[in-house]
Amino acid sequence: MPSVVSSCAGADAMSASMDPITLEVLTQALIATVREMRATVCRTASSVAIYDAKDFSCGLFAPDSQIIAQSEDIGSHVVPMPWSVRAAMQKMGATLAPGDVILVNDPYAGGTHLNDVTIIFPVFRDNRLIFFPAVRAHWADVGGMVPGSMSGKATEIYQEGIRIPPLKIMTGGTINEAALDLLLANMRVPEERLGDFQASLAACRVAEQRIHEICARYGVETLLEAVRLDLDRAEARMRACIAAVPDGTSYYEDYLETFIGGRFEPLLLPLALTVQGDRMIADFTGASPQVPFPVNSTAAVSAAGVLITVKSVFDPQAPLNQGSFRPIEVITPPGSIVNVQRPAPAGSHGEIRKRVIATMVGALAQMVPDKIAGDLCRTSFHNLIGGFDNRTGREWVHYEWS
Repeated sequence: MPSVVSSCAGADAMSASMDPITLEVLTQALIATVREMRATVCRTASSVAIYDAKDFSCGLFAPDSQIIAQSEDIGSHVVPMPWSVRAAMQKMGATLAPGDVILVNDPYAGGTHLNDVTIIFPVFRDNRLIFFPAVRAHWADVGGMVPGSMSGKATEIYQEGIRIPPLKIMTGGTINEAALDLLLANMRVPEERLGDFQASLAACRVAEQRIHEICARYGVETLLEAVRLDLDRAEARMRACIAAVPDGTSYYEDYLETFIGGRFEPLLLPLALTVQGDRMIADFTGASPQVPFPVNSTAAVSAAGVLITVKSVFDPQAPLNQGSFRPIEVITPPGSIVNVQRPAPAGSHGEIRKRVIATMVGALAQMVPDKIAGDLCRTSFHNLIGGFDNRTGREWVHYEWS
């Protein structure tokens, strides 16, 4: 199959409703807002995993859950976050009001693993919901059978920590102290977890302030029109990229080597990648069933692996927003290793996610060989230790990953 070398730049059509300078100023203002969110988290978080290792991500989302803006974030954090925003809106969207804040970490509700705790912060303008700033941060411990929560011996999610469905942790600007106390009581080093919660909350408040400043200067309708144009422009660019690839289906499969229950068990990850005009479909039908072992991936994380790969290969220069992902469909069979269901664990979901990227690279190499680099050939290595310091009378948890 011939390689594709054409650029997507020809899709940059500009609406007559907004001049390009204003559009770019507003686009960069939203990206700068996310960067300031990141800086706020780094300055105020309590745990090394967040302020030093930078295991967190920030983003701005539309009320319908679309990614509006991100900065230098972790793709496997921020790209799945629309699933969590959508789950939150489905549960409590009709009751959201100014001052409400949502907390969630449920892998089965758009999350990643339990340690990645997400704060979703509704921003209202003139009593109209316009944005969700959100922060997803890896809390070094959320309870469970071992310090750090993630254990290679976990067979159920209940062993990996406390599971938080979309929960109003603040109502009308007042923290739900009872709910927060209950959560922290089930986590090691709760004072550190509280500090990380406050850091994420502070970042969202900074975003709220910046959004109101932008609205005051340019008007809310102008800002929302810029968002619409950004999404449509990104979609047009990606559709142009995909349309340049000849129609057809490429097949690729990979395995994840695991050792479950005392026996070697390779898990199959097959991919049928189809291009139909300006659309792309990634179908993982036939993937191995989920296992009582923490390598299972959520539907959101698996889809993120596909979306990150396509964005990186075809249109890496343009700002990242949901428009780039509209032409891409991902099929992940429920109850499989790419769409885990309760009660299977998901603490090491990154193992499958990296294999998803590997299968995408393998399939795309058959379609656009000149655009493809080698496989990741890597794993997620989590080093988790903890204990009790008799000198200080305090418990501690240390988390590193590579």
